[in-house]
Amino acid sequence: MNADIDELTRAIENDPTDAWLYWERGRIYWDERRNQLALDDFSEAIARAR
Repeated sequence: MNADIDELTRAIENDPTDAWLYWERGRIYWDERRNQLALDDFSEAIARAR
């Protein structure tokens, strides 16, 4: 697993209300072609940004 993903996952566990964290992790997933995980995080980011 990508170290950046691990770091962002820990940050999300500490502050699950931060939409930016989900967006950034989703972007990394997208770059790694882990598309479903990316879409899940992008959706969560949008929901948290409202």
